[in-house]
Amino acid sequence: MISYAAHIPHSPLLLPQISRGKFRQFKKMHQAVAQIKHDIYSRGCDTLILLSPYASPNRAHLLNISPQFSASFEAYGSFGASFSFPGDATIAYQIRSRLGTEHLITAITSPRLDSASASAAVLLSPPDAAYRLLPVYAASMHPLEQLYEFGKKLRDVLECAGGKIGVVSLGDLSRTASQSREEGRKLDLAIVKSLHEHDTESLLGHAPAELSRFSLGALSPLALMKGILDGIKCEADVLNYEQKYGVGMMAVRFI
Repeated sequence: MISYAAHIPHSPLLLPQISRGKFRQFKKMHQAVAQIKHDIYSRGCDTLILLSPYASPNRAHLLNISPQFSASFEAYGSFGASFSFPGDATIAYQIRSRLGTEHLITAITSPRLDSASASAAVLLSPPDAAYRLLPVYAASMHPLEQLYEFGKKLRDVLECAGGKIGVVSLGDLSRTASQSREEGRKLDLAIVKSLHEHDTESLLGHAPAELSRFSLGALSPLALMKGILDGIKCEADVLNYEQKYGVGMMAVRFI
């Protein structure tokens, strides 16, 4: 069953080993994510469903199924530690078996986590526990409304699954150059407002051109998340929003 839901940015800069001397600039956001980490641990979650901002490049939704995942950050200049996490093939099987006739759902086995899922797994896992992971990649060719509807079907599967499940959507908000930074901030705040006010219609109403222009990677995962939470009584508690180096970042828990 679903025990917890939240959204966090996907930037690896929230990891001190990546941002290094600039880490203090991300301290408030890191503290907000740390609160979500504490919540997940307190709820006793067994599995984290990670809704990745890196969309499946076709009409099929994608599940990454592996008995073991690894996370490392050589691409960001960190050549030290690597991390290991177990996967959750059982829930993946339940999703495919129950939804596979109505929706195109493909499975891959890629033991190395994408950078967004890797960052989230490291940020959210306590040192004495390793959650089972299931990264989910929404089909990029589906409009937000269809992702929302798919999220509702996912909810039905997850609510019937064994164990306690945390669902975390990943992704940054607007990405802007200096001349359009204020425009991007206003767009971000409109998204934050729509979450506060349960205005799903506004959240899903952003045009594809707008998503592309501002590289709104968070919108597809958030559309899935809103579908998953449909019918579940909760409030959006925005722990932090800020814009750093032209990138809008938001941490929110749905409680």
